[in-house]
Amino acid sequence: MSQRDARFRRRSRVSLAGLLAGAVGACVLGAPSDARAITAFASDCNFDFQDVYNPGDAVCVTGEMDIVPPGKICAEGYLHIVPAGSANPFADVTQGGANYILGCAGAGAFYDEYVWLPPLMPGQYEIVIDQYPFSGAFNPATDYRTGGVAFRVSDAPMVLSVDVGAIKLAAADGLAYAKAIKDLAEYLALVDYLSTIVDWTGSFGLGGGLAAIALDKFCTATKLDCPTSYNSAVITIGNKILEGISESLSLKYLAIIADPPDPNFGAVVGLNGADALALGAPWTPGANREIPRGQIAAAQHLATQVAAYDALVPSVEKLQGARIAGSNLGATLQAEKTKAYAELALSAGEGLLAELDTLASFLESKGTLNSGVDVADLQEKMAALATNGFSAEEVAILRSFGASEADIEQLRVELPQRAIPASVDWAALLGAMRGSFESVRPALVDLAAQAEAIRAENAPYAFRPGPQASINAPASGQVGTAMTLSAAVNHFDPSAALTYGWDTDLDGDFDDGAGSALSFTPVAPGRTVVSLRVRDASGHADIVHTTIEVAPSGSPPEFVEVTPGEMAPFADVDEVVNFSARAEDADGDAVTIRWAVDGVEQATGSTFAFTMPDEEPHRVEVVAADTDPYSPDARAVFVVRAARWQNGSNGSGAGGPGGPSSGSGAGAGAGEGDGSSSGCGCEVPSGAGSAGAPLAALALVTLLAARRRRLG
Repeated sequence: MSQRDARFRRRSRVSLAGLLAGAVGACVLGAPSDARAITAFASDCNFDFQDVYNPGDAVCVTGEMDIVPPGKICAEGYLHIVPAGSANPFADVTQGGANYILGCAGAGAFYDEYVWLPPLMPGQYEIVIDQYPFSGAFNPATDYRTGGVAFRVSDAPMVLSVDVGAIKLAAADGLAYAKAIKDLAEYLALVDYLSTIVDWTGSFGLGGGLAAIALDKFCTATKLDCPTSYNSAVITIGNKILEGISESLSLKYLAIIADPPDPNFGAVVGLNGADALALGAPWTPGANREIPRGQIAAAQHLATQVAAYDALVPSVEKLQGARIAGSNLGATLQAEKTKAYAELALSAGEGLLAELDTLASFLESKGTLNSGVDVADLQEKMAALATNGFSAEEVAILRSFGASEADIEQLRVELPQRAIPASVDWAALLGAMRGSFESVRPALVDLAAQAEAIRAENAPYAFRPGPQASINAPASGQVGTAMTLSAAVNHFDPSAALTYGWDTDLDGDFDDGAGSALSFTPVAPGRTVVSLRVRDASGHADIVHTTIEVAPSGSPPEFVEVTPGEMAPFADVDEVVNFSARAEDADGDAVTIRWAVDGVEQATGSTFAFTMPDEEPHRVEVVAADTDPYSPDARAVFVVRAARWQNGSNGSGAGGPGGPSSGSGAGAGAGEGDGSSSGCGCEVPSGAGSAGAPLAALALVTLLAARRRRLG
């Protein structure tokens, strides 16, 4: 807007304040009052003046009349919109002709009366008021004409339509890949098959990993911990994150497919990754190993995509709404955001592909990229379950971890109905994650280009009534090291009072800082997205974001020895089970070890003696923490099970998952994982376990899903 236009708007606000106060003077019922004060200004239908409109805007008029017709109690008149300089002062150009206006506020004032609805015809216009006695001819003594130009309608083109058909089709493909991520992350057996359920894997090989994932899920559903070694737990966390992110990703693809136009196109949408973060936490890798590092990095990129889609969907809806209404301002605002969020999704997707390439190369070098579960064997076992039910040994396994008889019966019915992916290996999982982005990448590129074209066409004709913000920030940083971020803002009114809100945790709330500058200390490595909202006194706001690549500051502690070697040992009532743990920190930080039973802290130190109080399963957790406040803790969880279940049939059967080993412990930190052993180096008791355990583990997976549905 020009300086002249800005001065006009400021003068107009003073006039409007006078009108709102009401003009003094008597209104005599039954006779016309003398002509005193009559005026009119174009307004924005929201208690503010406006002198430039787009073809898709509505025109309102605010003003005052000063003649009350005989027998009336309010000033009344016909309001005309005519071309500037028209020889005929009553040559109204609006649909339906002149508008009849009542001035009942104060001494004849009226506010924001709608006089011209879109589409408007470009040009320059005057406002004419024809007051009583309505003679059909303009009377300068009683009527009013603004003279000159009261307002103009720009010759901007109607808002371009954004073609969302392509991205909807691509989103349908992305939805299929997102569901595949969930299924594969759930079934992927090679994640931690040597280190999670140590007393099962000796006989089961790759199939035992399914038990590991199943038990992890079962314990999550019941808010209990699972028996895991430290390194394998990190990778299990990674797959839990991927599974959770895939659920959120599916919802966003569904939203893209079903997006309707949104008429509230004057408001911009911010990023909100709260759902994705809740499904994905914790984010820290926990060990400097290639597999968990790659998993967490991939999950972060997926979460950023989820947040971008979460904002992109309503922005596209609002852009469609602006097109329908023909609003150049709405199109400009929403095209800016549509482009920004499409580009954020693209950036996160490219980062995801790079991480997947790195992880695939590592797994291929270890020969485990295409290793996986024997799907045919698992399908055969599930088919047999439909006919024969669970064996006594399988029931004992389930009961030893806390499943009730009712739970087991539910599993007997539901398990045979469960679909199994055709291929369950690392290659399939990485392929699903790759496909989730590649399927929508062309549509995102096209959408960003369309949005930029719309912005470029409409911005020159759109007066921006609120702030336009950007963030000055470094491109990279380090965990624990403060950095300064600052806001840069443009506003048509240089004296506008602005308020600032920062969101550094991507929860959608701008409550992490105030003011135009922010001191920000990253707390976790990886890609960090920071958002800023700037708002003026009129309520107009802009929301922008920036991304920062954060490097780790140090290494977390790692267990180098944990005993006993069995993560799910058996014990009789009143029997003492002795635990010990030793951890080291690569940075040389001091390490503290804490012990807890069923979530209640019991002791500190390298050893802990647990007395089995009853025949229920109990979780014993050991946590190693260093002195770095930004470093994640190491944790390992044991499940102490009642000895009555050790023989596979309530104490009376043969076989079973195996009892405690006589070994002296496990080197939990030995070696880099290869995708099959997770780098655990744990001792595995030979001959332990049973071929029925994978089916029992799959039963626990189904039980988890059912309990989640009930809790939800």
